[in-house]
Amino acid sequence: MKLFLFSLLPSLFATTVLSYPAPNNSSTTSPRLPLDFYKRQCDCYVVSGSETVYFENYAFWDFRKIPLPRYDSNGSKGHASRRSYIPSRADRTHNDEGDNEEENVGLEENGDNEENLNDEENTDDEENTEDEENADDDENDHNGMKAVGEGLDLGTLLFSQTAFARDWKPQKWHRKSNKYGPLPIINSPENIFFASNTLYTNDSESTHLLLRTTRFPNHTATAELEYRLRNIFHCSLRVRMRVMTVGSVNREPMLYGRPVPKGTPTNQSAVPGGACVGIFTYRSSTCESDIEILTSDPTNIVRYANQPDYDPITDAMIPGAASIGTLSQPWTNPTTHRVDWLHNITKWYADGEIKASNTYHVPDQPSMMAINLWSNGGEWTGEMPVGQSVYIGIEWIEVAYNTSTKVNGAPSDTVPFPSHKHRPFARSPAAGPESDHEGSAEEVEFIQRKDAARQCLRPCFLDDVRGP
Repeated sequence: MKLFLFSLLPSLFATTVLSYPAPNNSSTTSPRLPLDFYKRQCDCYVVSGSETVYFENYAFWDFRKIPLPRYDSNGSKGHASRRSYIPSRADRTHNDEGDNEEENVGLEENGDNEENLNDEENTDDEENTEDEENADDDENDHNGMKAVGEGLDLGTLLFSQTAFARDWKPQKWHRKSNKYGPLPIINSPENIFFASNTLYTNDSESTHLLLRTTRFPNHTATAELEYRLRNIFHCSLRVRMRVMTVGSVNREPMLYGRPVPKGTPTNQSAVPGGACVGIFTYRSSTCESDIEILTSDPTNIVRYANQPDYDPITDAMIPGAASIGTLSQPWTNPTTHRVDWLHNITKWYADGEIKASNTYHVPDQPSMMAINLWSNGGEWTGEMPVGQSVYIGIEWIEVAYNTSTKVNGAPSDTVPFPSHKHRPFARSPAAGPESDHEGSAEEVEFIQRKDAARQCLRPCFLDDVRGP
């Protein structure tokens, strides 16, 4: 990675500007510098676009070089460094998080209550999830090995067993079937794991983070990650990923203590239809910005929307709420998907090219960020064939963001949200946007933006192209 330092000489003071290119689309080396560098060099973060927007915080999670456990040809665990189980946490800067690791861990452990309150069917699901959590993953990894390197086989590593899970929480909540989703969905941490990235054949150490959804006869096993902060208030979120078939996955952990079922796909190279990939900010069903990929769509189509985009009264999509973007390559190739949630507009990009923008119902409340992969057999996703699986492989996640101080008068990173529903679903005609401290949240963020503009003597640019 190259750094370019420029000295700007305004009439009153000198400002040093740090610019660095966006993550390389094919490289498997980290494009980012250590966290302490950002703290010394960056007062704020600026993204490309038609207007200059200042973000106070930044984080980057790199999944491309995660040490994996190794096994010899008879299934015995070979030598693996301790780092295989304790990957480094994100490079990030956040004014509220500080450097105290123990303090952060405490907040994240308290989030267990948040997860339980989020769980729509939590009391019924506790027993169901115990078997999933207690599965011996080291033994599970022996299944279906393929030789890699010098007689050692790279295994898989559950995301929940790494330090990354302190920031992004694998979800366990379940949802029963309803008229909009005939199939129950069960989120499992076992559907989120690290494995070798076979796309880069010249780099045997290349890895990525996999999310998996699998269709069973009576439900769909799904995957969801939610960022631990609930007070994100405007952000530029980028995820580099691709949608994958089972043929692109060389290893995967068991699910429910047994191998994942393998149906007979009609086309080994085609991603099964019926699944939905989501990258989104979320506060409520009427305060949400989405990037969604439907595997039933053509492979160059991505859907963008601010919620609500569906009217249950007319049973029709709301005009102006959603857009369809056309990619220059199929979403089975690595693509950097980006959503910029700004003060009065939402913008969506793919590989740096703007695909859609919308001023309709721009989210106006502190929110969380989430990534999921799911199917409920409804009209939106379609129905996956029994025994089939869909995967997404994530190389990295990057975000620049601002925060609001409180949600409903409580520290917002400990306030649970109602588990979001998978669209479309019935909404009360009288329901409107949530009104919890709407004015104060706007005021806090507005002040933050003004303060950043006034105090940001060393802006860092996330993109090659700068706004005016």
